[in-house]
Amino acid sequence: MKTTALLIYSIIFVGFIGQAEEGGYAADNTGINTRDKSVVEMTAQDQSNEPNDVALLRQIRMDLTKDKDLSTYAKNVKIIVSKNTVILKGPVKSQTEITKIVKFAATAAPTHKILNELQVTK
Repeated sequence: MKTTALLIYSIIFVGFIGQAEEGGYAADNTGINTRDKSVVEMTAQDQSNEPNDVALLRQIRMDLTKDKDLSTYAKNVKIIVSKNTVILKGPVKSQTEITKIVKFAATAAPTHKILNELQVTK
């Protein structure tokens, strides 16, 4: 019985992998991730490790995740804090979400420059 169940789960799992490899589940921001490989684009690797910057990043992320009205995309935007600048990147579902995210960042970091590179997905 256990062997049969394991066999069925294995077949289903392999089917999902096959669909993913065929491009059936393309990520929304694959093209943007390719762009971010550029040397001039700031990425999460450029995040400062200064304690104040890390604490600010944590505060912004907590504010986003607590907001029940934001989509999963909005809660998972890239946030980079470095050199008195907060950079917000990634796809979101609406202009309203962009406004909320920028407001959260500006409230948490009133003395920092906020660079909004968020984009509404199509």
